[in-house]
Amino acid sequence: MRLSAICNELDLPKGRVEQWGHRGLLVFDNETKPGAARECTKADAARIAMLGYLSNSGISVEAAAKQIAQAMKHLFLFTGEKSFLVISSSRAGEIIPPTPRGGPGVKKGEGVQIVTDPHFLADAVRERDLASHLGNPEFDYSLVFDLTEIEARIDEFWLEA
Repeated sequence: MRLSAICNELDLPKGRVEQWGHRGLLVFDNETKPGAARECTKADAARIAMLGYLSNSGISVEAAAKQIAQAMKHLFLFTGEKSFLVISSSRAGEIIPPTPRGGPGVKKGEGVQIVTDPHFLADAVRERDLASHLGNPEFDYSLVFDLTEIEARIDEFWLEA
């Protein structure tokens, strides 16, 4: 399916999607030839939809670029189970002071707690594991995207094409 058709179905500006590609946030499965319309796979459409939802959520896609782009390359669904993409942020950090040679070391949690730039983690999570994943005290907040619903939305217009 052509990129322009996917953008129309997902109500996303084609220019924005192309910029995600140029910035390395979106890696397409197939190369395109100069002067030819970009043909996308169903997996490409799912990645575009996810980045669109993320962008609309208010998170700076660029701020979370490396972790999210890595997760998007390996996006998958669990067969027969609801799947979620969970993007979590942590701003807590810790400075461990130097230890004198031979002295007792400082353990994790005993250092000076600091606030850092947001660090994002992206994981595909089964429905049965979602509550425990979200209960991680190291996360300041998490965004949860229903991959099963996104796949169904893509299927609606993909089958018509």
